[in-house]
Amino acid sequence: MGRKYLLVPIPKNPYSRIGPLRWQDWWRQVEKTSSLARKLKAEGHETWVVLLSDFKPRGKLPELEIYQQAFAQVAPELEVKAYRETNDTLGQVERSLELRDKEQAVLVFVSAWMQYPRVVYLARKEGARHYGVFGIPQPAFALIDPFCMLTYPLVEWLGLGRFFQRILLRRREEGRIL
Repeated sequence: MGRKYLLVPIPKNPYSRIGPLRWQDWWRQVEKTSSLARKLKAEGHETWVVLLSDFKPRGKLPELEIYQQAFAQVAPELEVKAYRETNDTLGQVERSLELRDKEQAVLVFVSAWMQYPRVVYLARKEGARHYGVFGIPQPAFALIDPFCMLTYPLVEWLGLGRFFQRILLRRREEGRIL
């Protein structure tokens, strides 16, 4: 048997989207993750997809369920492990690293293009592999993600990363997307 791989698509808000599903960044992320998993399995590696999200906006399906349904549609043969944990990119990267260490696996992140630089930055010293996908972003995040990408290193340098994370988590626990 080959190596063990954890493929982690960092969830990208699938709500309030524009354009065809097949062009959306989060859907392309599911397709890319599935393609990578199939390739690794064909090479004889133990491979599974890890979904991390505890986000549920008011009146909508939980983000985790939407991703699970998408994987069931695109690649029903894949093993998908779902964890109702974490609501933010930083927490998802940190939890992915913990799972990697626990499973002694190769960690592979699959990110939408708007979040790719931030995921690479957050896991910069961890030896993870990274893949990015292009697609139509959720309109609000087309502005928020570049802002976060540019300001997060400064926020972290100032020691305010956890402060802003707590604010975001509080809003997400209330079911707010933004």
